Amino acid sequence: MIVEITEATDRLTIRCTDDGRGLPATIPKGLGSRLFDEICADRDGEWSLSRCGNGTCFALSLQVKDPHNGEGDAGAYRRGKAR
Repeated sequence: MIVEITEATDRLTIRCTDDGRGLPATIPKGLGSRLFDEICADRDGEWSLSRCGNGTCFALSLQVKDPHNGEGDAGAYRRGKAR
């Protein structure tokens, strides 16, 4: 598995790629995808899960600036100090 984390002033992006068996043709929406939907709605984010080659690609991009007061620090998430 390859994990990439990209940090910008107000966004944090995580990409995970593996070379496993990939995704089935249809994927039912479960708890995980509903949680990602809620997190993305709260943090002006987006996520995706797709087949890439013989494996699977997952990407998550979130705004790390607090949408309620405009404060934020992407580095705080990396350092484990986010509120």
